[in-house]
Amino acid sequence: MIGFLRGKTLEISPSHIVLDVQGVGYYVHISLRTYSQIKDKKDLALWIYDHHSDKGAALYGFKGREERTIFFNLISVSGVGPSTGLAALSTLSAKELVRAIISKDLDSLGRIKGIGKRTAQRILVELSDRLPFFEEMDEQETTDSGNLRKEALGALISLGIPRGKGIEVISRLFQEKDEWTLEDLIKQVLRELR
Repeated sequence: MIGFLRGKTLEISPSHIVLDVQGVGYYVHISLRTYSQIKDKKDLALWIYDHHSDKGAALYGFKGREERTIFFNLISVSGVGPSTGLAALSTLSAKELVRAIISKDLDSLGRIKGIGKRTAQRILVELSDRLPFFEEMDEQETTDSGNLRKEALGALISLGIPRGKGIEVISRLFQEKDEWTLEDLIKQVLRELR
């Protein structure tokens, strides 16, 4: 399997790129977001998802590893294929998509071409607890509140609370109030989950 390619751009469009890697041209499907990040570059590197199905094989490329991880998780959901996965990453950024899943935002998922209400609900059910990279993508991670959220989430997970549920409640509590101690935050989450 191919996980990463570095080479020169031979051809590029909003939907694909042909990447010359030491004389071999790889045809790689890309999202609009990836296209906007790489369209002017001649030398570049892409994280690759190597997809095999009964219809054949295809390569999907992403500028960041987070995008590839989200894509992989999305297409693991029944009814979501690679085209829909690329549409999702073209419509929402990786951070927006993860936040929509964690906060169970059906409206945001419904804006994605190819995702109806049932599929959106299936994505929420199947992925809300399977996004371990959410904290890495959270821009508040380096702040005091980001560190507090991370510590609280770790404690809640060790107590058996599902990751997605913990993130959801912690985010809601921080919308209601900015200042928390670790102990108070954990106690409040546990109260809300009773």
